[in-house]
Amino acid sequence: MKKHSLFLIIIMVVSFTFAYLFFYSGIKTKVKIFANYQENSDVSYNVILNDNNIYDNNVIGEDEKYISKLVDKILIDFNYDVLYDKYISGYYSYSVDSYVVAYEDDINDSLWIKENKLLDNKVTVLNQNKLNEIDIKDSVEIDYQYYKNFIDSFIDEYKINISGYLMVKVNVNLTLDFVGFSEQIDDVKEIKIIIPLSYDTFKINVIDNNKDIDNYYEWSQKSSVNYLLLVFGALFLSIGLSLLVVIIKEMVIISKRETKFSKNLRKILEDYGDIIINVDKFYHKKKYNLIYVDNFDELLDVYRKEEKPISFKEIKKNREAIFLIIDDDNAWVYRMINKDELQDEK
Repeated sequence: MKKHSLFLIIIMVVSFTFAYLFFYSGIKTKVKIFANYQENSDVSYNVILNDNNIYDNNVIGEDEKYISKLVDKILIDFNYDVLYDKYISGYYSYSVDSYVVAYEDDINDSLWIKENKLLDNKVTVLNQNKLNEIDIKDSVEIDYQYYKNFIDSFIDEYKINISGYLMVKVNVNLTLDFVGFSEQIDDVKEIKIIIPLSYDTFKINVIDNNKDIDNYYEWSQKSSVNYLLLVFGALFLSIGLSLLVVIIKEMVIISKRETKFSKNLRKILEDYGDIIINVDKFYHKKKYNLIYVDNFDELLDVYRKEEKPISFKEIKKNREAIFLIIDDDNAWVYRMINKDELQDEK
């Protein structure tokens, strides 16, 4: 293949590649969408004691150590507030569940869990696209001795040495639509309050990770068509198609064109076919004295003198042919070569 044709093919492939990339980028353009928000949650509680001669006040506040036999109830107030930078619609719901968890040695390896609903699911529908804040406030009352007796009764009945705790979990479920965006957001927030049940004294632990002042929802959204990229894609596509037409035309011309080599070979075979033998292979029974001639006319002179047949074989199609006359000691060889083909290879 000529270097010129090879160069055109490379340029064509590059053009089609750029056309594909520009079209794909122009149609499949996506942008990242962000909805920023700030959230804060808070849990407070008071421990109500039974009548006793130890404490002057039967209400004890947070972060204290409590005597389990004196505790009657625990009042828990919780608040979850979130502020968005865009108006929202949709709805949210919240509920409170309790879980009595029994374990042996490892607190993270539970033996059994008993679930109970403290506060049924409360659903609020948001005013369409006129709000950007959610504020949840509510409270629950925990009968501490009820849950403690649940663990103690299990130990007495089954004689198994276990420990237990009460987990109170506040669940907040958000299903939101943001103004101007098609994708809906579903999110879940949890607040956990851990209350030991098996110790003579205990402290309450609150697990709350919903205090983030710089958070966001992120998703991808298809943007409008980029017409500038489509124009570039069409330009490269036109270049590629034009080159394809040129390459096809060149290939057709080459396939139909008879080279000088083919013409000369065809003329020799037509004019002297009666004295030329087309062979599959040259057989060398001995070592001959090779005599190379420059043209077929010189080989004809040898034929007229020696009266020996001319053997012929096209060694390489349209590139090289050998004509040969052999007598007892000599072998006259005319090597016909396509010089144009050799020049293209260089």
